[in-house]
Amino acid sequence: EVEPAEEDEEVEIGDRKVAMPKSLAETLKAERLMHKDYTVKTQSLAEERRLIEQQQSDFARQAEEHRADIQEYAKLVSIDSQIEQYNAIQWNQLSADDPAEANRLWIARGQLIEARQGLAGALTQRQQQRQFEQQRESAKQLEAGQAMLAREIKDWSPELAAKLRDFAISDGWSDKEVAAITPAQVKSLHRSYIGAQLLSKQSPTKPAAPPAKPAIKVGGNASV
Repeated sequence: EVEPAEEDEEVEIGDRKVAMPKSLAETLKAERLMHKDYTVKTQSLAEERRLIEQQQSDFARQAEEHRADIQEYAKLVSIDSQIEQYNAIQWNQLSADDPAEANRLWIARGQLIEARQGLAGALTQRQQQRQFEQQRESAKQLEAGQAMLAREIKDWSPELAAKLRDFAISDGWSDKEVAAITPAQVKSLHRSYIGAQLLSKQSPTKPAAPPAKPAIKVGGNASV
C-alpha cells in the first residue's frame, strides 16, 4: 500500500509564504509560540528587575537626602539656641553701660536671624522640589507598571483592578499593603484570584435545608 502524500500548508517566513508538510508547519508554529512566550516573559522579568533597581536607587538617594536634612536641622537648632542667648541680654542696661558692645552684639544677633531665615528657606524649597520629583517619579512608575500589567494580564482594566483590590482585602491585606503593591505582586494576586474563581465554580452547591415543620399540638401538651 502506498501512503498518501501529506497535505502541504503555507507558512509565512519573512515576507514570503512557503509550502511545507502540515506536520512540519505545526512544529514551526509551536516553536514560534514558545519563542514569543519566552520573549514576553524575558521582557517582563527585565521590566520587573528595572523597577526594583529603580526603587532601590530611589531609597538610597532618599536616605542620603534625609541625612543631609538632619544635619541642616541640627544647624537650625544651634542657631535658635544662640538667638535665645542674645534675646536674654538686658539690652537697655547694656546700651547704657557699653553702647559699642551692645551694638556689636545686636549686629551679631541680626546676622544669626538672617542666617536662620536663609537656611530655613533653603530647606523648605528643597523639600518642595523633592516632593514634586517624588510625585513625578511615582507617576512614571505607575504608568510603567500599568503598561506591564496590560501586557501580562488579559483584559486588564480598572474594573479588574478594583476586583483584585477587593479580593486582596478579603484575603487579609491591609489598606497600606494594597496601596504599596508592586506589579509583580499584582500578577501573583491575579493568579490567586483566578484560582479562587475556578474553585468556587467547581464546588457543588449544597441544597438548602427544608424549613422545619412546626409541631402540631394535640390535646394540650402532646405533640406529633
